[in-house]
Amino acid sequence: MKSSSIVLATDLSEAAKSAAVWARDMATRTGMPVIAVHVVEIGFDNWLHGRYEIAVDDEMRAAAEKRVAEWYADATGEPAHQVEVHVGHAVHELTEAAKTYDAAMLVMASTGKGSFTRTMVGSRVQQIVSMPPCPVVIVDPISFTLTDTPRIAAAIDFAPSTAEVVGVAGSLAAMSGTGLTLAHIFQTPRMLGVVELLSVEQAAEVMGGAEAELQAIAEARLPGVETTVAVRAGEPETGLVEFCRAERIDVLVLGHTGHWHSARELLGSTPRKLLSNQPCTLVIAPPPRPAG
Repeated sequence: MKSSSIVLATDLSEAAKSAAVWARDMATRTGMPVIAVHVVEIGFDNWLHGRYEIAVDDEMRAAAEKRVAEWYADATGEPAHQVEVHVGHAVHELTEAAKTYDAAMLVMASTGKGSFTRTMVGSRVQQIVSMPPCPVVIVDPISFTLTDTPRIAAAIDFAPSTAEVVGVAGSLAAMSGTGLTLAHIFQTPRMLGVVELLSVEQAAEVMGGAEAELQAIAEARLPGVETTVAVRAGEPETGLVEFCRAERIDVLVLGHTGHWHSARELLGSTPRKLLSNQPCTLVIAPPPRPAG
């Protein structure tokens, strides 16, 4: 995560203030500036076909940026290093901002404006994390915590995304001056979803092998990071939620594990379900870069 800034996406809502506090805390730990970005959104279809343009003169932009700056200062008690107001499609504009500012992370809240407290999960947040330009941090105002030594865990499923997950989690642990837990949820294979295909002894053997593999990953990829490993039996989604709550995890790093063409499936079922039932702040690591 050798980058130069933290990009904060804000809709100026109360919910987004928790994301601003998280971004400010990480900026304090790393010395990276916070770039607060607010997007005045044009619907995707209209934006894609260029059906209309919104003219924003210098005076209007200055007033809007002043409002964003005031919101950030009210949320965090500190000024943002820089604020920007964009007009366009939110996903495109935030992606471009992350690229422009070489973002180490794009921070956003899981909930948006209005009374439907988790509706953003199905729209902008999910679209961003389905094709993340960098590690995307989703701060849930309900489960949000901020401590001097946050408990950080990485969900490891031994998929091709494992290297990215471990890299992002290791960087966050180093930035935060804390340790890291590598967690794997082992789902016992079942026939027709009912009949378990492994005996208790066989399942224990597989879980022991997974623990050894996690230890090997820690030794090979996380030198200098205090690392523990945890293997639990259960369904991936519910198992991770239970693990995070039992261990009081503050930040959980997940892989980008989907394989299909739609935005919904690009994210993968486990992170998508966790976004709808966040046990803590989630970080979605970008997918592996194509070779060459």
